[in-house]
Amino acid sequence: MENQPDLKNTSANPFEVLERGVYAALETYSNVHRGSGHFSMVTTHLFEQAREIILEYFGLDKRKYIVIFCSPRGAEELKKMLNPKDYQSISGNDFGLRLGVRALAVLRKALPKGAPVHPGGGTARLFAPGWVIWSEAPERFEAGTPAIINIIALAIAVREKHKKGEWNFNHFKGTQSSVHEIVYTDELTNYSGKDYSDQLRKTLIGRGMQVPGCNR
Repeated sequence: MENQPDLKNTSANPFEVLERGVYAALETYSNVHRGSGHFSMVTTHLFEQAREIILEYFGLDKRKYIVIFCSPRGAEELKKMLNPKDYQSISGNDFGLRLGVRALAVLRKALPKGAPVHPGGGTARLFAPGWVIWSEAPERFEAGTPAIINIIALAIAVREKHKKGEWNFNHFKGTQSSVHEIVYTDELTNYSGKDYSDQLRKTLIGRGMQVPGCNR
């Protein structure tokens, strides 16, 4: 596929790699992965490539292990059903990134049978009143719409960690922002009224577009 980010391409500055990779993924992002549209196919490719990067980091055989992406709570619930020797896990928290996702590399034969921990979109292959045919792993353990961009960011970060050993994103304290700064401030914070509308228009795609009204 052309014009897609290569999650395995790295350079000297991991923050630049992370930012560049996330922006590139967003250019062709589709919230519906495993679909037939071009953007869906690109997003699906990156999503699946993230599994390969996690397995490569752990040095595990993809024929024997499978990577499942979970929320923190989902990961803990799945771990309770597994023997500790049958899986390895990693998250952005392990090296200074709060991404809200966990990656579990699980021995295929150790995966629990039957209904998944969290049933939802993608976990069922076919169903009718009274019965369900569940999907195979990993889909059976990845209910609903996964945090695709977060997972891609995790894969890029893991790749950087793999290259640099114990290198940690927390080493760059100056790059971190508070929750308040992230949610309530942006480049338009100091504008209001017509000036705000004029500046907002510059951020939109297209010409002669109406911009949302505001009371700023």
